[in-house]
Amino acid sequence: HLLMFLFSPVVWRAEQLQINQWAVQFNPVYYFIKLLRDPLLHVIRNAIDHGIEAPAERQAAGKRPQGRLMLSARQTGNEIRIAILDDGRGIDADKVVARAIDRGIVTAEQAARMDAAQKLMLICEPGLSTAREVTAISGRGVGMDVVRASIERTGGKLRIASTPGEGTRFLLDVPLTLSIVPSITV
Repeated sequence: HLLMFLFSPVVWRAEQLQINQWAVQFNPVYYFIKLLRDPLLHVIRNAIDHGIEAPAERQAAGKRPQGRLMLSARQTGNEIRIAILDDGRGIDADKVVARAIDRGIVTAEQAARMDAAQKLMLICEPGLSTAREVTAISGRGVGMDVVRASIERTGGKLRIASTPGEGTRFLLDVPLTLSIVPSITV
């Protein structure tokens, strides 16, 4: 089962999370998910650890107590599109930008010219984290910069969309070619 393959190393709060898997039947899609296991697992761990709120926090925000994580994968033309969505707290782009400015990754002037998508992509810069603490689930020293680099080495692209209070969507578009097999490592 695909989800057990992806999640077997993850220890989490199972009672606080519902996982849905859609459209992961086509054999090449499954193959690419296996190849991209480590970057996918990193994004999923971050969604669980940073995105999905505790039940009390979710209820206070008017949400159901159990968080939802959705994984879908499908072939679209000559690409495989993998989507990871959560209904958690979302990413606060202003907080990401502030941290990036503090770390010297961008200047305030550069940040002012960025659109929302560019601000969210700052989480993929080396050494940038907004996490308050390191945890066993997501704080293992591999950042989103490694995830983005792994996807880009395949000729693919990572996109992030997020709405604070509603959740985050990660889209990974990877070319459907067997020539990329040696380049996928995290």
